[in-house]
Amino acid sequence: MNDHNEIQNIMASYGTYADAGEFDAWSKMFAADGVLRLGEQVMATGPAALRDMFEKRPKSNGSHLIFNISTDVAGEQAEGKASFLFVNSDKAIHTVGVYLARFYKDDRRWKITSWQILL
Repeated sequence: MNDHNEIQNIMASYGTYADAGEFDAWSKMFAADGVLRLGEQVMATGPAALRDMFEKRPKSNGSHLIFNISTDVAGEQAEGKASFLFVNSDKAIHTVGVYLARFYKDDRRWKITSWQILL
């Protein structure tokens, strides 16, 4: 699998893991200093803090639909962008936005260094 495909898989897995409540797998996609932002606000930094943050939230009552994923790879660093919808259990669109992500490759694995949610 090439780097672009690996990054696209990580971006798609973000919603899959979150929706399924698989917070350990979700948080392991992040680098040790990986940060999650909602707009400009830092929500949490590092896998343990990210996992703790999501474990305290109510279980997802819908699904993330992630699409229009684009990637730009430059050596051991990369950026990704994707559009997303969050559809609630009534099949109504609850949230629309964009994910902006940065990655680095360590030990042949891509990790998220920054994940920003823009609504």
